[in-house]
Amino acid sequence: MAAARKYSRSGSLEFIQEELSCGICHELLTRPKVVPCAGKHSFCQHCLERWASTQQPFRCPTCRQPSHLPAAGVSCLPDCDRRIVNLCDQLRSQGVSEAFELDFRCGLHDYEEFRVFCKQCQVPVCEACLEGPHDGHPTTTLKKASQERTPAVQALVNQGRAILEKYGKVVQGFRATEELLSKQKQDTETNISAAFDRIIQKLVKAKEGLLSQVDDIHKRNVDAIQDQLSGVLAEVSELSKVCENADEDITLGGNNLLQHEALLTSMVGKYRDKQAPTPKQPQVAVFNPTDDNVDTTSIVGYIFSQSFSIPSFAIPEPPASHDEEVFDRNHGDLRQVPSRSVTFGGKGAEEGKFDRPRGVAVSDEGVIFVADYINARVQGFTMEGEFVSAFLTVTSDGRKVFPYDVAIDREGNLWVVGHTESQSDYYAVQLSREQASSDLWQFEGELQVFTPEGVLLRTVGRQQGMEYPQYTSVDLQGNILVSDFKDHYVYKYNQSEQLLVKFGGEGQSDGQLKNPCGLCSDGSGNNIIVADSGNSRVEIFDGNGAFLGHVATGMAKPCAVAMATQGQLIVTDSEDHTVTVIQDVLGSE
Repeated sequence: MAAARKYSRSGSLEFIQEELSCGICHELLTRPKVVPCAGKHSFCQHCLERWASTQQPFRCPTCRQPSHLPAAGVSCLPDCDRRIVNLCDQLRSQGVSEAFELDFRCGLHDYEEFRVFCKQCQVPVCEACLEGPHDGHPTTTLKKASQERTPAVQALVNQGRAILEKYGKVVQGFRATEELLSKQKQDTETNISAAFDRIIQKLVKAKEGLLSQVDDIHKRNVDAIQDQLSGVLAEVSELSKVCENADEDITLGGNNLLQHEALLTSMVGKYRDKQAPTPKQPQVAVFNPTDDNVDTTSIVGYIFSQSFSIPSFAIPEPPASHDEEVFDRNHGDLRQVPSRSVTFGGKGAEEGKFDRPRGVAVSDEGVIFVADYINARVQGFTMEGEFVSAFLTVTSDGRKVFPYDVAIDREGNLWVVGHTESQSDYYAVQLSREQASSDLWQFEGELQVFTPEGVLLRTVGRQQGMEYPQYTSVDLQGNILVSDFKDHYVYKYNQSEQLLVKFGGEGQSDGQLKNPCGLCSDGSGNNIIVADSGNSRVEIFDGNGAFLGHVATGMAKPCAVAMATQGQLIVTDSEDHTVTVIQDVLGSE
Protein backbone atom coordinates (compact mmCIF):
# COMPACT_ATOMS: atom_id res chain seq x y z
CA MET A 1 0.00 0.00 0.00
CA ALA A 2 0.99 3.62 -0.41
CA ALA A 3 1.07 4.09 3.32
CA ALA A 4 3.99 1.79 3.89
CA ARG A 5 5.77 3.03 0.77
CA LYS A 6 5.34 6.61 1.82
CA TYR A 7 7.21 5.79 5.01
CA SER A 8 9.95 4.06 3.04
CA ARG A 9 10.76 7.16 0.97
CA SER A 10 12.53 8.61 4.02
CA GLY A 11 15.76 6.85 4.93
CA SER A 12 15.10 7.59 8.60
CA LEU A 13 11.86 5.62 8.44
CA GLU A 14 13.01 2.51 6.62
CA PHE A 15 12.66 0.48 9.79
CA ILE A 16 8.90 1.19 9.86
CA GLN A 17 8.48 -0.42 6.46
CA GLU A 18 10.45 -3.43 7.66
CA GLU A 19 8.40 -3.77 10.85
CA LEU A 20 4.93 -3.02 9.44
CA SER A 21 5.17 -4.39 5.89
CA CYS A 22 4.71 -7.91 4.60
CA GLY A 23 7.91 -9.39 3.22
CA ILE A 24 5.97 -10.86 0.28
CA CYS A 25 3.60 -8.12 -0.95
CA HIS A 26 5.49 -5.21 0.72
CA GLU A 27 2.19 -3.68 1.86
CA LEU A 28 0.95 -3.06 5.39
CA LEU A 29 0.46 -6.35 7.19
CA THR A 30 -3.03 -7.87 7.03
CA ARG A 31 -3.92 -10.58 9.56
CA PRO A 32 -0.18 -11.12 10.07
CA LYS A 33 1.23 -14.50 11.00
CA VAL A 34 4.67 -15.24 12.43
CA VAL A 35 6.83 -17.91 10.78
CA PRO A 36 8.66 -20.07 13.38
CA CYS A 37 12.09 -19.32 11.88
CA ALA A 38 15.06 -17.89 13.77
CA GLY A 39 14.11 -14.33 12.74
CA LYS A 40 10.39 -14.71 13.61
CA HIS A 41 9.44 -12.92 10.37
CA SER A 42 5.85 -11.74 9.85
CA PHE A 43 3.70 -11.92 6.70
CA CYS A 44 0.09 -11.40 5.63
CA GLN A 45 -1.89 -14.59 6.15
CA HIS A 46 -3.19 -14.71 2.57
CA CYS A 47 0.30 -14.03 1.17
CA LEU A 48 1.76 -16.78 3.31
CA GLU A 49 -0.97 -19.22 2.23
CA ARG A 50 -0.10 -18.63 -1.44
CA TRP A 51 3.59 -18.98 -0.64
CA ALA A 52 3.06 -22.23 1.31
CA SER A 53 1.17 -23.78 -1.61
CA THR A 54 4.32 -23.54 -3.75
CA GLN A 55 6.90 -24.56 -1.13
CA GLN A 56 7.70 -28.16 -0.31
CA PRO A 57 9.21 -28.25 2.25
CA PHE A 58 7.99 -24.99 3.72
CA ARG A 59 10.62 -22.24 4.09
CA CYS A 60 10.51 -18.68 5.44
CA PRO A 61 10.08 -16.26 2.50
CA THR A 62 12.67 -13.87 4.01
CA CYS A 63 15.50 -15.97 5.44
CA ARG A 64 14.68 -19.18 3.49
CA GLN A 65 15.13 -21.19 6.67
CA PRO A 66 13.15 -24.47 6.75
CA SER A 67 10.27 -24.00 9.19
CA HIS A 68 7.56 -26.21 10.62
CA LEU A 69 4.11 -25.60 9.17
CA PRO A 70 1.18 -26.93 11.27
CA ALA A 71 -0.87 -29.69 9.71
CA ALA A 72 -3.91 -27.37 9.65
CA GLY A 73 -1.99 -24.81 7.60
CA VAL A 74 -0.94 -21.18 7.85
CA SER A 75 -4.01 -20.19 9.86
CA CYS A 76 -2.63 -22.10 12.86
CA LEU A 77 0.68 -20.21 12.91
CA PRO A 78 1.12 -17.73 15.81
CA ASP A 79 -0.42 -14.29 15.39
CA CYS A 80 1.79 -11.23 15.20
CA ASP A 81 2.19 -8.95 18.22
CA ARG A 82 -1.14 -7.23 18.88
CA ARG A 83 0.49 -3.79 19.06
CA ILE A 84 1.89 -4.20 15.54
CA VAL A 85 -1.51 -5.34 14.29
CA ASN A 86 -3.25 -2.34 15.87
CA LEU A 87 -0.73 0.09 14.38
CA CYS A 88 -1.16 -1.42 10.92
CA ASP A 89 -4.96 -1.22 11.22
CA GLN A 90 -4.74 2.40 12.38
CA LEU A 91 -2.48 3.43 9.51
CA ARG A 92 -4.59 1.50 7.04
CA SER A 93 -7.85 3.14 8.19
CA GLN A 94 -6.43 6.67 8.27
CA GLY A 95 -3.69 6.58 5.67
CA VAL A 96 -0.31 8.02 6.48
CA SER A 97 -0.92 11.31 4.69
CA GLU A 98 -4.29 11.69 6.42
CA ALA A 99 -2.87 10.81 9.81
CA PHE A 100 -0.33 13.62 9.57
CA GLU A 101 -2.37 16.06 7.47
CA LEU A 102 -2.38 19.62 8.83
CA ASP A 103 -5.60 21.62 8.86
CA PHE A 104 -5.03 25.14 7.45
CA ARG A 105 -8.49 26.37 8.38
CA CYS A 106 -9.48 28.47 11.34
CA GLY A 107 -11.22 26.59 14.10
CA LEU A 108 -12.82 29.73 15.55
CA HIS A 109 -14.74 30.94 12.51
CA ASP A 110 -16.41 28.05 10.73
CA TYR A 111 -13.12 26.75 9.46
CA GLU A 112 -12.31 29.75 7.26
CA GLU A 113 -8.95 29.54 5.59
CA PHE A 114 -5.99 31.33 7.09
CA ARG A 115 -5.06 34.48 5.20
CA VAL A 116 -2.24 36.19 7.09
CA PHE A 117 0.17 35.64 9.97
CA CYS A 118 -0.26 37.66 13.18
CA LYS A 119 3.26 38.80 14.14
CA GLN A 120 2.18 39.82 17.63
CA CYS A 121 0.54 36.51 18.54
CA GLN A 122 2.74 34.36 16.25
CA VAL A 123 -0.23 32.45 14.80
CA PRO A 124 -1.94 32.27 11.38
CA VAL A 125 -5.35 34.01 11.30
CA CYS A 126 -8.37 34.30 9.02
CA GLU A 127 -10.13 37.49 7.90
CA ALA A 128 -12.70 37.20 10.69
CA CYS A 129 -9.90 37.03 13.25
CA LEU A 130 -8.54 40.36 11.96
CA GLU A 131 -11.86 41.97 12.85
CA GLY A 132 -11.92 40.34 16.25
CA PRO A 133 -9.20 39.32 18.72
CA HIS A 134 -6.36 40.24 16.31
CA ASP A 135 -7.74 43.66 15.28
CA GLY A 136 -4.88 46.14 14.91
CA HIS A 137 -2.10 43.56 15.34
CA PRO A 138 0.82 43.75 12.90
CA THR A 139 0.61 41.03 10.25
CA THR A 140 2.59 39.61 7.38
CA THR A 141 1.91 37.17 4.59
CA LEU A 142 1.82 33.46 5.27
CA LYS A 143 4.55 32.93 2.69
CA LYS A 144 6.92 35.42 4.32
CA ALA A 145 6.18 34.07 7.80
CA SER A 146 6.85 30.54 6.55
CA GLN A 147 10.14 31.64 5.02
CA GLU A 148 11.19 33.26 8.28
CA ARG A 149 10.33 30.13 10.26
CA THR A 150 11.90 27.70 7.79
CA PRO A 151 15.28 27.42 9.59
CA ALA A 152 13.61 26.72 12.93
CA VAL A 153 11.24 24.16 11.42
CA GLN A 154 14.07 22.54 9.48
CA ALA A 155 16.08 22.25 12.70
CA LEU A 156 13.15 20.51 14.38
CA VAL A 157 12.75 18.19 11.39
CA ASN A 158 16.42 17.31 11.58
CA GLN A 159 16.13 16.63 15.29
CA GLY A 160 13.07 14.50 14.72
CA ARG A 161 14.79 12.50 12.01
CA ALA A 162 17.84 12.03 14.21
CA ILE A 163 15.58 10.66 16.94
CA LEU A 164 13.87 8.38 14.42
CA GLU A 165 17.25 7.11 13.28
CA LYS A 166 18.01 6.21 16.89
CA TYR A 167 14.68 4.45 17.21
CA GLY A 168 15.47 2.61 14.00
CA LYS A 169 18.66 1.36 15.61
CA VAL A 170 16.64 0.37 18.67
CA VAL A 171 14.27 -1.70 16.51
CA GLN A 172 17.22 -3.28 14.74
CA GLY A 173 18.74 -3.99 18.13
CA PHE A 174 15.57 -5.69 19.32
CA ARG A 175 15.57 -7.82 16.18
CA ALA A 176 19.22 -8.67 16.73
CA THR A 177 18.44 -9.53 20.34
CA GLU A 178 15.60 -11.80 19.20
CA GLU A 179 18.03 -13.64 16.95
CA LEU A 180 20.59 -13.89 19.77
CA LEU A 181 17.93 -15.22 22.13
CA SER A 182 16.80 -17.75 19.53
CA LYS A 183 20.41 -18.84 19.05
CA GLN A 184 20.89 -19.05 22.82
CA LYS A 185 17.68 -21.11 23.10
CA GLN A 186 18.91 -23.50 20.40
CA ASP A 187 22.27 -23.81 22.15
CA THR A 188 20.55 -24.57 25.46
CA GLU A 189 18.30 -27.16 23.81
CA THR A 190 21.38 -28.71 22.18
CA ASN A 191 23.12 -28.85 25.55
CA ILE A 192 20.05 -30.47 27.13
CA SER A 193 19.84 -33.07 24.35
CA ALA A 194 23.56 -33.77 24.60
CA ALA A 195 23.32 -34.15 28.38
CA PHE A 196 20.42 -36.58 28.04
CA ASP A 197 22.25 -38.49 25.29
CA ARG A 198 25.25 -38.87 27.57
CA ILE A 199 23.04 -40.04 30.42
CA ILE A 200 21.21 -42.44 28.09
CA GLN A 201 24.53 -43.88 26.89
CA LYS A 202 25.61 -44.38 30.47
CA LEU A 203 22.26 -45.95 31.29
CA VAL A 204 22.52 -48.29 28.31
CA LYS A 205 26.01 -49.34 29.41
CA ALA A 206 24.78 -49.75 32.97
CA LYS A 207 21.86 -51.85 31.71
CA GLU A 208 24.20 -54.03 29.66
CA GLY A 209 26.47 -54.45 32.68
CA LEU A 210 23.58 -55.47 34.93
CA LEU A 211 22.24 -57.92 32.36
CA SER A 212 25.74 -59.36 31.95
CA GLN A 213 25.95 -59.92 35.70
CA VAL A 214 22.59 -61.69 35.61
CA ASP A 215 23.84 -63.92 32.77
CA ASP A 216 27.03 -64.80 34.68
CA ILE A 217 25.14 -65.73 37.84
CA HIS A 218 22.60 -67.74 35.85
CA LYS A 219 25.37 -69.58 33.98
CA ARG A 220 27.08 -70.55 37.24
CA ASN A 221 23.80 -71.89 38.63
CA VAL A 222 22.97 -73.83 35.45
CA ASP A 223 26.50 -75.26 35.20
CA ALA A 224 26.25 -76.54 38.78
CA ILE A 225 22.86 -78.12 38.04
CA GLN A 226 24.24 -79.72 34.87
CA ASP A 227 27.19 -81.21 36.78
CA GLN A 228 24.89 -82.77 39.37
CA LEU A 229 22.47 -83.92 36.71
CA SER A 230 25.25 -85.62 34.72
CA GLY A 231 26.28 -87.67 37.78
CA VAL A 232 22.71 -88.71 38.51
CA LEU A 233 22.12 -89.71 34.87
CA ALA A 234 25.30 -91.84 34.87
CA GLU A 235 24.14 -93.75 37.96
CA VAL A 236 20.65 -94.18 36.53
CA SER A 237 22.12 -95.49 33.29
CA GLU A 238 24.35 -97.97 35.12
CA LEU A 239 21.57 -99.45 37.28
CA SER A 240 19.05 -99.37 34.43
CA LYS A 241 21.37 -101.34 32.14
CA VAL A 242 21.95 -104.09 34.73
CA CYS A 243 18.20 -104.41 35.38
CA GLU A 244 17.33 -104.53 31.69
CA ASN A 245 19.96 -107.23 30.96
CA ALA A 246 18.74 -109.44 33.83
CA ASP A 247 15.10 -108.92 32.86
CA GLU A 248 15.85 -109.88 29.27
CA ASP A 249 17.68 -113.07 30.35
CA ILE A 250 14.71 -114.05 32.55
CA THR A 251 12.36 -113.57 29.62
CA LEU A 252 14.47 -115.68 27.29
CA GLY A 253 15.12 -118.41 29.93
CA GLY A 254 18.85 -117.94 29.76
CA ASN A 255 21.46 -119.72 31.81
CA ASN A 256 23.21 -116.57 33.07
CA LEU A 257 20.86 -115.75 35.91
CA LEU A 258 23.48 -116.60 38.52
CA GLN A 259 25.80 -114.02 37.06
CA HIS A 260 22.95 -111.49 36.81
CA GLU A 261 22.00 -112.21 40.41
CA ALA A 262 25.52 -111.52 41.60
CA LEU A 263 25.70 -108.28 39.58
CA LEU A 264 22.24 -107.13 40.68
CA THR A 265 23.06 -107.90 44.31
CA SER A 266 26.13 -105.73 44.00
CA MET A 267 24.35 -102.83 42.18
CA VAL A 268 21.23 -102.85 44.34
CA GLY A 269 23.38 -102.96 47.44
CA LYS A 270 25.33 -100.01 46.07
CA TYR A 271 22.31 -97.77 45.48
CA ARG A 272 19.82 -99.12 48.06
CA ASP A 273 21.11 -97.06 50.98
CA LYS A 274 22.55 -94.24 48.90
CA GLN A 275 20.64 -90.99 49.41
CA ALA A 276 19.27 -89.46 46.24
CA PRO A 277 21.14 -86.20 45.42
CA THR A 278 19.32 -82.85 45.67
CA PRO A 279 20.17 -79.62 43.80
CA LYS A 280 22.67 -77.38 45.54
CA GLN A 281 21.29 -74.11 46.94
CA PRO A 282 21.75 -71.60 44.09
CA GLN A 283 22.60 -67.89 44.52
CA VAL A 284 20.22 -66.16 42.12
CA ALA A 285 20.43 -62.59 40.74
CA VAL A 286 17.89 -60.15 42.20
CA PHE A 287 17.52 -56.56 40.96
CA ASN A 288 17.09 -53.86 43.57
CA PRO A 289 16.03 -50.67 41.73
CA THR A 290 16.71 -47.24 43.11
CA ASP A 291 13.86 -45.06 44.33
CA ASP A 292 11.47 -44.31 41.46
CA ASN A 293 10.64 -41.01 43.13
CA VAL A 294 14.18 -39.66 42.73
CA ASP A 295 14.26 -36.20 41.11
CA THR A 296 15.71 -36.96 37.67
CA THR A 297 16.40 -33.26 37.05
CA SER A 298 18.93 -33.33 39.88
CA ILE A 299 20.78 -36.05 37.96
CA VAL A 300 20.73 -34.42 34.53
CA GLY A 301 20.59 -30.74 35.49
CA TYR A 302 18.07 -27.95 35.93
CA ILE A 303 17.08 -24.71 34.26
CA PHE A 304 17.69 -21.34 35.87
CA SER A 305 17.50 -17.76 34.63
CA GLN A 306 20.54 -15.56 34.44
CA SER A 307 21.47 -12.23 32.90
CA PHE A 308 22.08 -12.33 29.16
CA SER A 309 24.43 -9.79 27.59
CA ILE A 310 22.81 -8.05 24.64
CA PRO A 311 24.17 -5.40 22.26
CA SER A 312 23.85 -1.82 23.44
CA PHE A 313 21.26 -0.17 21.22
CA ALA A 314 19.12 1.93 23.56
CA ILE A 315 18.71 5.67 23.00
CA PRO A 316 21.25 7.33 25.30
CA GLU A 317 19.72 9.11 28.25
CA PRO A 318 21.43 11.78 30.34
CA PRO A 319 22.76 10.06 33.48
CA ALA A 320 20.79 10.76 36.63
CA SER A 321 22.78 12.31 39.45
CA HIS A 322 22.88 10.78 42.91
CA ASP A 323 20.44 13.40 44.14
CA GLU A 324 17.86 12.92 41.37
CA GLU A 325 14.96 10.54 41.14
CA VAL A 326 14.77 8.16 38.21
CA PHE A 327 11.20 7.80 36.96
CA ASP A 328 9.88 4.36 36.22
CA ARG A 329 7.59 4.00 33.20
CA ASN A 330 5.93 0.95 34.67
CA HIS A 331 5.14 2.41 38.08
CA GLY A 332 4.70 6.14 37.51
CA ASP A 333 6.89 8.76 39.18
CA LEU A 334 8.67 6.30 41.41
CA ARG A 335 12.34 5.60 42.00
CA GLN A 336 14.13 2.56 40.68
CA VAL A 337 17.02 1.06 42.63
CA PRO A 338 18.78 4.23 43.85
CA SER A 339 22.14 5.04 42.32
CA ARG A 340 23.65 5.05 45.81
CA SER A 341 23.59 1.29 46.13
CA VAL A 342 26.01 -1.63 46.17
CA THR A 343 25.20 -4.94 44.47
CA PHE A 344 27.36 -8.01 44.93
CA GLY A 345 27.25 -11.77 44.45
CA GLY A 346 26.28 -13.56 41.26
CA LYS A 347 25.59 -17.25 40.67
CA GLY A 348 28.22 -19.68 41.91
CA ALA A 349 29.41 -21.88 44.76
CA GLU A 350 32.67 -20.13 45.58
CA GLU A 351 33.04 -17.61 48.40
CA GLY A 352 31.05 -14.45 47.80
CA LYS A 353 28.77 -16.09 45.22
CA PHE A 354 25.20 -17.31 45.71
CA ASP A 355 22.80 -19.90 44.40
CA ARG A 356 19.27 -18.58 45.07
CA PRO A 357 19.93 -16.39 48.11
CA ARG A 358 16.89 -16.16 50.38
CA GLY A 359 16.76 -14.64 53.86
CA VAL A 360 19.02 -11.85 55.12
CA ALA A 361 19.83 -10.36 58.53
CA VAL A 362 22.20 -7.63 59.74
CA SER A 363 24.11 -7.67 63.03
CA ASP A 364 24.62 -4.62 65.23
CA GLU A 365 28.22 -4.60 64.00
CA GLY A 366 27.03 -4.19 60.41
CA VAL A 367 27.70 -7.73 59.19
CA ILE A 368 25.23 -8.92 56.55
CA PHE A 369 24.26 -12.61 56.91
CA VAL A 370 22.72 -14.17 53.79
CA ALA A 371 20.96 -17.55 53.56
CA ASP A 372 22.70 -19.11 50.53
CA TYR A 373 19.91 -21.61 49.87
CA ILE A 374 21.19 -24.14 47.30
CA ASN A 375 24.76 -23.96 48.63
CA ALA A 376 23.45 -24.91 52.11
CA ARG A 377 25.35 -22.23 53.97
CA VAL A 378 25.14 -18.76 55.48
CA GLN A 379 27.64 -16.17 54.27
CA GLY A 380 28.68 -12.95 55.99
CA PHE A 381 29.62 -9.67 54.27
CA THR A 382 30.45 -6.08 55.08
CA MET A 383 28.16 -3.25 54.02
CA GLU A 384 30.45 -2.76 51.03
CA GLY A 385 29.89 -6.35 49.89
CA GLU A 386 33.25 -7.73 51.00
CA PHE A 387 33.22 -11.40 52.01
CA VAL A 388 33.75 -12.04 55.74
CA SER A 389 32.95 -15.69 56.46
CA ALA A 390 30.77 -18.68 55.59
CA PHE A 391 28.80 -20.98 57.91
CA LEU A 392 27.74 -24.45 56.75
CA THR A 393 24.20 -25.26 57.89
CA VAL A 394 23.94 -28.88 59.07
CA THR A 395 21.98 -30.92 61.56
CA SER A 396 23.63 -32.52 64.59
CA ASP A 397 23.93 -35.79 62.63
CA GLY A 398 25.64 -34.09 59.68
CA ARG A 399 22.73 -33.69 57.27
CA LYS A 400 22.57 -30.59 55.10
CA VAL A 401 20.02 -27.93 55.98
CA PHE A 402 19.06 -25.71 53.04
CA PRO A 403 18.59 -22.30 54.71
CA TYR A 404 15.44 -20.40 53.88
CA ASP A 405 15.72 -17.48 56.29
CA VAL A 406 18.08 -16.07 58.91
CA ALA A 407 17.56 -13.88 61.95
CA ILE A 408 19.58 -12.48 64.86
CA ASP A 409 18.07 -12.46 68.35
CA ARG A 410 18.64 -9.87 71.06
CA GLU A 411 21.61 -11.79 72.43
CA GLY A 412 23.29 -11.76 69.02
CA ASN A 413 22.65 -15.43 68.27
CA LEU A 414 22.24 -16.29 64.60
CA TRP A 415 19.21 -18.46 63.78
CA VAL A 416 18.52 -20.29 60.53
CA VAL A 417 15.27 -21.85 59.28
CA GLY A 418 15.52 -24.46 56.54
CA HIS A 419 14.85 -28.01 55.45
CA THR A 420 16.80 -31.17 54.71
CA GLU A 421 17.11 -32.74 51.26
CA SER A 422 13.82 -34.60 51.69
CA GLN A 423 12.02 -31.23 52.02
CA SER A 424 9.71 -32.90 54.50
CA ASP A 425 11.61 -32.01 57.67
CA TYR A 426 11.92 -28.34 58.54
CA TYR A 427 14.26 -27.14 61.26
CA ALA A 428 15.19 -24.07 63.22
CA VAL A 429 18.94 -24.04 63.80
CA GLN A 430 20.96 -21.85 66.15
CA LEU A 431 24.49 -21.21 64.90
CA SER A 432 27.41 -19.79 66.81
CA ARG A 433 30.05 -17.62 65.22
CA GLU A 434 32.41 -20.63 65.31
CA GLN A 435 30.22 -22.56 62.83
CA ALA A 436 28.95 -25.04 65.45
CA SER A 437 25.33 -26.13 65.27
CA SER A 438 23.23 -26.57 68.38
CA ASP A 439 20.06 -28.53 69.02
CA LEU A 440 17.35 -28.56 66.38
CA TRP A 441 13.64 -27.95 66.69
CA GLN A 442 11.24 -29.27 64.09
CA PHE A 443 8.19 -27.19 63.24
CA GLU A 444 5.13 -27.41 61.01
CA GLY A 445 4.05 -25.22 58.09
CA GLU A 446 2.34 -22.52 60.13
CA LEU A 447 3.34 -19.41 62.06
CA GLN A 448 4.40 -20.54 65.52
CA VAL A 449 6.09 -18.77 68.43
CA PHE A 450 8.78 -20.70 70.37
CA THR A 451 11.06 -20.06 73.28
CA PRO A 452 14.81 -20.26 72.54
CA GLU A 453 14.67 -23.77 74.03
CA GLY A 454 12.13 -24.89 71.40
CA VAL A 455 9.01 -24.80 73.59
CA LEU A 456 5.90 -23.84 71.60
CA LEU A 457 4.20 -20.80 73.13
CA ARG A 458 1.41 -20.02 70.68
CA THR A 459 0.35 -19.92 67.04
CA VAL A 460 -0.58 -16.77 65.16
CA GLY A 461 -2.79 -16.09 62.15
CA ARG A 462 -4.89 -19.22 61.90
CA GLN A 463 -8.09 -17.32 62.66
CA GLN A 464 -7.52 -14.91 59.78
CA GLY A 465 -7.21 -17.73 57.26
CA MET A 466 -3.64 -17.24 56.18
CA GLU A 467 -2.84 -19.65 53.34
CA TYR A 468 0.93 -19.72 53.08
CA PRO A 469 2.80 -17.52 55.57
CA GLN A 470 6.16 -16.94 53.93
CA TYR A 471 8.25 -14.50 55.99
CA THR A 472 7.84 -12.90 59.39
CA SER A 473 9.41 -10.02 61.28
CA VAL A 474 8.93 -8.07 64.50
CA ASP A 475 8.89 -4.26 64.57
CA LEU A 476 10.25 -2.01 67.33
CA GLN A 477 6.90 -2.08 69.16
CA GLY A 478 6.91 -5.89 69.27
CA ASN A 479 4.20 -6.25 66.63
CA ILE A 480 4.44 -9.35 64.43
CA LEU A 481 4.52 -8.81 60.66
CA VAL A 482 3.69 -11.74 58.35
CA SER A 483 3.65 -11.98 54.54
CA ASP A 484 1.24 -14.47 52.95
CA PHE A 485 2.73 -15.72 49.68
CA LYS A 486 -0.47 -17.22 48.26
CA ASP A 487 -2.98 -14.78 49.73
CA HIS A 488 -0.88 -11.77 48.58
CA TYR A 489 -1.45 -9.92 51.86
CA VAL A 490 0.65 -8.64 54.75
CA TYR A 491 -0.71 -9.13 58.29
CA LYS A 492 0.24 -7.13 61.36
CA TYR A 493 -0.51 -8.55 64.83
CA ASN A 494 0.15 -7.20 68.29
CA GLN A 495 1.77 -9.30 71.01
CA SER A 496 -1.67 -10.55 72.07
CA GLU A 497 -2.17 -12.14 68.63
CA GLN A 498 -4.78 -9.52 67.76
CA LEU A 499 -4.90 -8.51 64.08
CA LEU A 500 -4.14 -4.81 63.75
CA VAL A 501 -4.09 -4.36 59.99
CA LYS A 502 -4.13 -6.37 56.77
CA PHE A 503 -3.05 -4.76 53.51
CA GLY A 504 -1.99 -5.57 49.95
CA GLY A 505 -4.06 -7.91 47.82
CA GLU A 506 -3.13 -9.42 44.47
CA GLY A 507 -2.35 -6.95 41.71
CA GLN A 508 0.24 -4.71 40.09
CA SER A 509 -1.12 -1.30 41.09
CA ASP A 510 0.45 0.88 43.77
CA GLY A 511 -0.07 -0.75 47.15
CA GLN A 512 -1.01 -4.14 45.71
CA LEU A 513 1.20 -7.21 46.07
CA LYS A 514 1.92 -10.43 44.21
CA ASN A 515 3.60 -13.26 46.12
CA PRO A 516 5.06 -11.03 48.85
CA CYS A 517 8.13 -12.43 50.57
CA GLY A 518 10.51 -10.76 53.02
CA LEU A 519 9.45 -7.78 55.09
CA CYS A 520 10.82 -5.57 57.84
CA SER A 521 10.19 -2.25 59.56
CA ASP A 522 12.30 0.76 58.65
CA GLY A 523 14.70 2.54 61.00
CA SER A 524 11.92 4.60 62.56
CA GLY A 525 9.87 1.49 63.26
CA ASN A 526 6.79 3.22 61.83
CA ASN A 527 6.90 2.01 58.22
CA ILE A 528 6.87 -1.48 56.69
CA ILE A 529 9.09 -2.49 53.76
CA VAL A 530 7.92 -5.48 51.67
CA ALA A 531 9.72 -7.49 48.97
CA ASP A 532 6.97 -7.63 46.33
CA SER A 533 8.50 -10.65 44.63
CA GLY A 534 5.92 -11.28 41.91
CA ASN A 535 6.00 -7.64 40.80
CA SER A 536 9.83 -7.42 40.85
CA ARG A 537 9.89 -4.47 43.24
CA VAL A 538 10.25 -3.41 46.87
CA GLU A 539 7.42 -1.33 48.37
CA ILE A 540 7.09 0.73 51.54
CA PHE A 541 3.89 1.23 53.57
CA ASP A 542 3.10 3.15 56.71
CA GLY A 543 2.14 1.36 59.92
CA ASN A 544 -1.53 1.33 58.90
CA GLY A 545 -0.84 -0.29 55.53
CA ALA A 546 -1.12 2.86 53.42
CA PHE A 547 1.11 2.80 50.35
CA LEU A 548 4.00 5.29 50.47
CA GLY A 549 6.12 4.42 47.44
CA HIS A 550 8.60 2.09 45.82
CA VAL A 551 12.06 1.66 47.26
CA ALA A 552 13.25 -0.27 44.18
CA THR A 553 11.74 -1.51 40.92
CA GLY A 554 12.94 -3.55 37.98
CA MET A 555 14.55 -6.27 40.08
CA ALA A 556 14.36 -9.93 39.01
CA LYS A 557 12.80 -11.51 42.10
CA PRO A 558 13.40 -9.64 45.36
CA CYS A 559 13.17 -12.22 48.10
CA ALA A 560 14.10 -10.87 51.53
CA VAL A 561 14.77 -7.47 53.09
CA ALA A 562 16.54 -6.32 56.24
CA MET A 563 17.23 -2.88 57.71
CA ALA A 564 20.64 -2.05 59.16
CA THR A 565 20.98 0.17 62.21
CA GLN A 566 22.75 2.75 60.04
CA GLY A 567 19.70 3.09 57.77
CA GLN A 568 20.76 0.90 54.84
CA LEU A 569 18.27 -1.54 53.33
CA ILE A 570 19.57 -4.94 52.22
CA VAL A 571 17.63 -6.82 49.52
CA THR A 572 18.31 -10.36 48.25
CA ASP A 573 17.36 -11.30 44.69
CA SER A 574 16.85 -15.06 44.41
CA GLU A 575 16.59 -15.08 40.63
CA ASP A 576 19.51 -12.74 39.93
CA HIS A 577 21.60 -14.42 42.69
CA THR A 578 22.65 -11.06 44.11
CA VAL A 579 22.40 -8.91 47.23
CA THR A 580 21.86 -5.13 47.02
CA VAL A 581 22.62 -2.63 49.78
CA ILE A 582 20.56 0.55 49.31
CA GLN A 583 21.90 3.60 51.13
CA ASP A 584 19.84 6.24 52.94
CA VAL A 585 16.42 4.73 52.28
CA LEU A 586 14.73 6.97 54.82
CA GLY A 587 16.48 10.10 53.73
CA SER A 588 15.53 9.62 50.10
CA GLU A 589 11.86 9.05 50.62
